[in-house]
Amino acid sequence: MRSAIVPRILRAKKIESENLEIEFLLENYPLFSNDTLISFYYTDDDEFERLIGAGVVKNVQRDGKIQALLYIPIGSYQDILNKLANNDANILGRTVVKPSITRYTLERYLT
Repeated sequence: MRSAIVPRILRAKKIESENLEIEFLLENYPLFSNDTLISFYYTDDDEFERLIGAGVVKNVQRDGKIQALLYIPIGSYQDILNKLANNDANILGRTVVKPSITRYTLERYLT
């Protein structure tokens, strides 16, 4: 299910805040740098990728691993997001992080 064109998620953890925020540790990926806007997609059982959130690259570590933050969750995917935050291996493997900002995010925050 994983594609070589996106970084693999290594770990996740929930950040305590008013909204659901999840911090991720990703493998090295040359297209990501600090403050890169990113999107998170979950591949459902029908093999469609569904936008589940948007966020930002917080830091590219010296070892090349990437710290990323999902801070704009899509509410209808709350169950999947909770499983991600708890490092559910199946959900982690079906989730991809892409170097892009979505129209949804722009419309939500710029209108």
